[in-house]
This record gives sequence, C-alpha cells and structure tokens, in this order.
Amino acid sequence: MLIKAFSPPYPRERGVTLIEIVLTLALIGLGASAVASLLVGGLNLNQTNNQSREAVRNAASCYETILAVHETDQWTQSNSKPAPQDECTPAWMDVSSGQLEGWVNNPTVKTALTNVCAISGQQSGELECREEAVASESATQFRITVNAGRSIDLIVPWSGGGDEGGGNGNAGGNGTPGGGNGNAGGNGNPGGGNGNAGGNGKPGRGNG
Repeated sequence: MLIKAFSPPYPRERGVTLIEIVLTLALIGLGASAVASLLVGGLNLNQTNNQSREAVRNAASCYETILAVHETDQWTQSNSKPAPQDECTPAWMDVSSGQLEGWVNNPTVKTALTNVCAISGQQSGELECREEAVASESATQFRITVNAGRSIDLIVPWSGGGDEGGGNGNAGGNGTPGGGNGNAGGNGNPGGGNGNAGGNGKPGRGNG
C-alpha cells in the first residue's frame, strides 16, 4: 500500500530569529534616544531664551526707572547733594535694595525702583554705581547687569550750582552810560554772556 506524504497547500515561511529582534529593538532605542536628546535640547534652549529675554526686560526697566527718577528730580538729599552723587564712590560699588530705598522718598517710585533694580539672588538687575565726570561736571554712572558678561550703563549728570551766566553787560559807543569799561548792568546776573550794545552806548539788550 502506497502512502503519499502530506504537503501543505502553501509554502512554509522563514521566521524571525532572536538576533534580528534584538538588533531591531536596539535600532529603535537609538532612534528614540536621539529624538529625546533633540527634544530636551530644544526645551533647554527655549528656557535659556526666555531667561535671557526676562533679564533684558529687568535691566531695561531698571534703566528707565532710574532715568525717570533723575529727570523728575525725586532723589533724596544727602549732605546737600542728591543721594547717589553723595554715596557713590570713585570705584565701582554694589548698590543694595536698602540703599535704593533710601535714595527716593516717594513710596510708589521706591517700590518700582527696588522691584527692577538690585534684585537679590538674581543675576539680572544687579546695580553698581561710581563717580564720573562729563564735560567737567559731576555725574554718576550706573551699571545694570543683564547677565554674565553683559550690562547696560547709564550716566546721569548733576547740574552745578552757583550763578547763572557770567561776564559784564558792557555798553560801548560814545554816549552814556558807558565810560571807561562802560559797565551798564553790574555783573549782569543772571545772564548767559555779555550784553553788548553798539551805537550811542545804550545798555545792552541781552543779558547785561
């Protein structure tokens, strides 16, 4: 009796070996690690950019607030001088929040100033000052830290006291007043120069 061998209606397929599965998983893992690294790097960069923008905003706000205080003359007086002019030294010195509070009287301005300048524990907003001279006038230079290696500088001049104007109001010509040196207006104070008059020696129209 003949017995025929059974043959399946479809050919047998070759299976996947364990080594192939391991290699596939390893490649998937490497790809996932690369994608995760890119995501983490992007998040860190975004956070750094946000911190940088915040630091610039803090420094710019500090700059504008100091400038506004100076332009509106809201500094307190110390030894007959504005407090920053009296307290800042020729060498750079750190300005604390406590010092800032003593430099202005207006509570609203004081709060605004200390909120954006000399921020304790933060890199941005730290404030330094020193004595400076601009065109032979006393001034104070402020340096506001943005972040490591970057800062914004602001120089505020202090107008000097004394009489405005100088010189004598001279009247020239042939008539009077005006003989000799022809002083018609005393020292001509206040005035911004010499009030000269021509012709018949009338008193100077300018500041004399």
